[in-house]
Amino acid sequence: MLQKSQVPRVAAVHDLSGFGRTSLTLVIPILSTMGVQVCPFPTAVVSTHTGGFTDYRFEDLTAFMEMCILHWKQLGIVFDAVYSGFLGSSKQMGSPTSSPPGRTRISSS
Repeated sequence: MLQKSQVPRVAAVHDLSGFGRTSLTLVIPILSTMGVQVCPFPTAVVSTHTGGFTDYRFEDLTAFMEMCILHWKQLGIVFDAVYSGFLGSSKQMGSPTSSPPGRTRISSS
């Protein structure tokens, strides 16, 4: 099991846009500057941000997210906070297997 970090740990739940000053590319340096350990948790990969661009390419990462959550739970990883931005699908809302473990440790059993 990983010990609690002295540095606040945040799961940054957001898309990753290939072009544009948005999503994870924007939030990671801002939170890092605030002294936070930012753990990117991508919901989707998008060719460009969705504001003002048409015909962008979009890859939903819901299945990958669920595998990551299970892995984190097995390792005992917990987060002090969860930052939520763009969700890639409605399936990513409210599912226990799609939510990063918070301060209360979630057992793998």
